Amino acid sequence: MIKLFLIAATSFLVINFAAAQNDFTITEQVAEMTQGTNNALVLTLDGGDEKTVCKAWGKFAKRYKGKTKYDRKSNITFTDEATIDGMSDNSVDIYAKVIEGEEKTNVMVWFNLGVTYLSSSKFPDRYPTGVQVLTDFAYYVSADIIEEQIKEQKKLLRKEEKDVKKIENKRKKYNKAIEKAEQAIEKNEKELEESQQELDEQVLEVTTVQNKLDAKTEALKETKKMVRQRK
Repeated sequence: MIKLFLIAATSFLVINFAAAQNDFTITEQVAEMTQGTNNALVLTLDGGDEKTVCKAWGKFAKRYKGKTKYDRKSNITFTDEATIDGMSDNSVDIYAKVIEGEEKTNVMVWFNLGVTYLSSSKFPDRYPTGVQVLTDFAYYVSADIIEEQIKEQKKLLRKEEKDVKKIENKRKKYNKAIEKAEQAIEKNEKELEESQQELDEQVLEVTTVQNKLDAKTEALKETKKMVRQRK
């Protein structure tokens, strides 16, 4: 569904609708570019990144023939002598610049008709064609945007899976350490029990020997006493 808003005070044309789960708007504004400051149509996409959208525009522009080239320095994709039915009987030079924001991506497009640039005020009969070009591109790029979103989600999923795996491995190590510690404690308790038993046996043996010694000492005293009495 297309909602068209025309604000006379600013000659601002906005088209707002959904394209394959990606909302977008098309606005008109004067903006600076390599050929000076000129009127441009601005496509605002929900989502998308500069690299994906710029690459998609380069492919999309080929449908209008002409020669398309990307200038890395200005970040502008230029299509020389494009053919756009309904916009001009002559060739059209197209300048496109992609600007990525935090949540939205803008595609600024300047249509050079030869003498001047496309605008709703100067070319009200041709302007809808420019809007249609950007509308077609919005549908065209939406699949790439969704594909990139899926790739990003898969990356996040793989990262989460790795994190979970790391935690599981740590848990296994901790469990092994705990099991080893428990086995060590059990072994230590057994050794302690055996040592205590040996100690008890040794104490008993010492006590027995001591008792024997005490008995012999007492017997020796008695013997010495009897010897003295005989004298």
